Amino acid sequence: MNESIVVALVSVLVSGAIGALSCWLAFRKHSEEDALGRAMRRTSALQIMSDEEFVLLRVQDECILFRDAILGAREKMGAKFDHFAKEADRIIGESDQLLHQARERRRELEPKIHGLSAIAIEGVVAGAYHRMKLAEAQLQRTTRSKVEFFRER
Repeated sequence: MNESIVVALVSVLVSGAIGALSCWLAFRKHSEEDALGRAMRRTSALQIMSDEEFVLLRVQDECILFRDAILGAREKMGAKFDHFAKEADRIIGESDQLLHQARERRRELEPKIHGLSAIAIEGVVAGAYHRMKLAEAQLQRTTRSKVEFFRER
């Protein structure tokens, strides 16, 4: 009878140890998955912010090319020159402002992003994605202005 108590006690202890080890491994796996998820969100946020800055740089380049084309065609444009010159100045100002804001946001966020919660990082991703889409819309507007200018020329 003593042997059966010892066997039962050993099996309970072994079962408890295996259960505790399983819980510890599950907790560790969950922690690693959470850390990996947060790292992926941080990477996504920074990547989208880089994409936004890249699109805004393209906008700025297009604006400068547009302005240079307008200035080069001053004599040919006549009365239309003022309209296109004002349009070029407006979109250059907008692109400069948007690029400055994007760089400022990134400069402020990069050192703090590691300490943000997953929900806060998702907010950063959503905001950066939205601003990137606005930058793409700005690029399309600039391209349309350029096309209009070359049609009028």
